[in-house]
Amino acid sequence: MTPDLCISSALARLSVTPATIYAYVGIEYGRECYTGSVAPTPEPMSLASTKMCTMTCAGDRNRRCGGPNRYNLWVATSATIMGTASSQRASAPAVSTVA
Repeated sequence: MTPDLCISSALARLSVTPATIYAYVGIEYGRECYTGSVAPTPEPMSLASTKMCTMTCAGDRNRRCGGPNRYNLWVATSATIMGTASSQRASAPAVSTVA
């Protein structure tokens, strides 16, 4: 799993009927991809530094993808649905959170 692959799988849901817009994408344990259309619940108790996400991505050993009870979280800044779907993800760095 990589952040790009996790985000791509969330974006793929835009092209199916009915379309699902996932605004949140997270990776935990280096390989588990989670998506959601609303903020995680219960909301993380605290945000932590990305240094807390210590596990390498299963698909890219040069990147970090969460950790035990920690996940990197990406949030979409906008989504546009027209005929064929397109979406934009924030280019800001991921934040690590307590899962």
